[in-house]
Amino acid sequence: YDLYALMNFLYRQHPNILEMSRQKSVSLYDYSVSKRRSFSNIDFFAGSKNFFGGKTGFIEQSGGNLVTLFQKNGKMVFVGVLSSADRFGEIEKLLSCVE
Repeated sequence: YDLYALMNFLYRQHPNILEMSRQKSVSLYDYSVSKRRSFSNIDFFAGSKNFFGGKTGFIEQSGGNLVTLFQKNGKMVFVGVLSSADRFGEIEKLLSCVE
């Protein structure tokens, strides 16, 4: 529930954060070395038209984790998986169940 509440808060109060997570890549200026650096988003869904944003991560203790927001059939849908060996595949399977 906490992850859902956090994503709901971001969606309603700080959509710019989710906008950043939708991008396939981002270019930022690194003042410490005075040059522009590019970063690629490892989220499989980044850049997809129905992907509204999310957060992915991996740590040894839990494996792959992913919380996402998608727009499907005119509705905003929260889908999340924790402790997954295939977080992107599992999100696709869960999302396919949404009508």
